[in-house]
Amino acid sequence: MAMTFLAEMPNWPFLFLGAIISAIIGGIVTWLLMVIRNRRVPLTYHVRYDPIGISGSDSIHGKVEVTIGGTPAQKLYMSNIRLTNRGWRDVKDLEVKVYCSQDMRLASESAYIEGEPIALKHTGEHQGEWTRLGKAIENREQAMTSGDQAEVQRLNHAMDPIFRSLSTSRCYAVPVLMRGQTARFTHMTKVAHNAEPGIFLSCQKAGVRVQYKEPFQPIWHLWGVPRLKPGLPASSCPVSFGWW
Repeated sequence: MAMTFLAEMPNWPFLFLGAIISAIIGGIVTWLLMVIRNRRVPLTYHVRYDPIGISGSDSIHGKVEVTIGGTPAQKLYMSNIRLTNRGWRDVKDLEVKVYCSQDMRLASESAYIEGEPIALKHTGEHQGEWTRLGKAIENREQAMTSGDQAEVQRLNHAMDPIFRSLSTSRCYAVPVLMRGQTARFTHMTKVAHNAEPGIFLSCQKAGVRVQYKEPFQPIWHLWGVPRLKPGLPASSCPVSFGWW
């Protein structure tokens, strides 16, 4: 009778130890989830340069000149930038800055999120620079019409830093970039003859880490499958080619 009673008694020490271990494991899992949730969101970007045309002169074939909007361009590229959210959570109110060196000029542009029908807009501060530049150009035309050369020179001096900034950078407002989504920025780019294209991207947002990453390169060509070559995208800016 006594042996049967002892066998039916619950093993309280082992049950208590199991409860403690379960609590510890639950706390560790909760802590890991909080760390993953609150860590910096990794955003990766890649830039692809598609050549459109190069100006040059040859004694045999003659002269080739590329112009964009009537202005000669030594080397013209279509620069395609892809920014992807590779984190665990969505990113809201993101400011994206696309910029290049002084040897390059950003011309026509398009910005959107893949799968979304709405185009991305400039930030308020960046749009204000465009407004100030347009107003300065209007005032300069009025000064030229009236023959006020002093005012024309003053406006040219005031417009120079604004024009330089807008020619080498763009700032976009991204309302939300969800997990796995990609934002695309396309710019027609003029490059100096002795320079190579180089565009960079930065984001002003706490808790976000931006880094450049090359896209995945398939190895199908090792088995005889040819690689895909990028085509030339269309442009909304007039481009002309002359050959003499």
